[in-house]
Amino acid sequence: MRAKSLAIAAVGAGVLLAIVRPGIAHNDPAGCSATGVAMTVSLYRADGRTGLIGEASECERMIYRVRLAKAMPTACAFSSGTLTLTTPDGVAHPIASPVPCVGGGTADADAKGGPVKCPPDVTAVESEPVVYTARPSDVRDGRLRAVARYDGGVAHDSEINTPGLSAATDRTVSVTSCDDADPCTLDRCDPLLPAIAACSNPPACDDDDPTTVDTCSAGRCTFTPIGSSDRLTCGGSGR
Repeated sequence: MRAKSLAIAAVGAGVLLAIVRPGIAHNDPAGCSATGVAMTVSLYRADGRTGLIGEASECERMIYRVRLAKAMPTACAFSSGTLTLTTPDGVAHPIASPVPCVGGGTADADAKGGPVKCPPDVTAVESEPVVYTARPSDVRDGRLRAVARYDGGVAHDSEINTPGLSAATDRTVSVTSCDDADPCTLDRCDPLLPAIAACSNPPACDDDDPTTVDTCSAGRCTFTPIGSSDRLTCGGSGR
């Protein structure tokens, strides 16, 4: 049977209780003696395909994906507990609760406490895309920080299991600001463009009137009518 990962959709923020089921106590795969998990947090640009390398803009839309698996192929299977991703805005996104059995070697019908459902074809838990749009208020020390956490896991290393399996992984990204420190420009940001390309700083003083001269001083706009002789040079009749 070809190995596969188990994808679980991220749902709205909330508290979900982990369920530890005594019926899955066993040593799995048989003879395993190591415990541990590996967790990765991948970050992509708004298209969901381009990895976010380098800086993000202060308003950039980005996509997180979380993957939880055994630390190495020969490690013991694990299950139960909760897997969450907290995005830089402080919102906790539940990914799985309880976490299914990952990395088992068999579906053991004779395990202590009853049949065990720990199929060998479930090699990881992978989240659906978690979408987040950056905000200047989420930036700390010039960076955005997201944290994936796995808590309350159980390692299947014996007939009584080992509780307390946990892991945490940060994913940070530096942020470029669209503020050019000029009070006479507007600071604009496009969430669909990457890094500095998202920023533009058009003039703050533009009344879109061809018959005025638009000037700005210390953030204050002045719109001065163009005199008759000046209008002639712009194609006006002067009348």
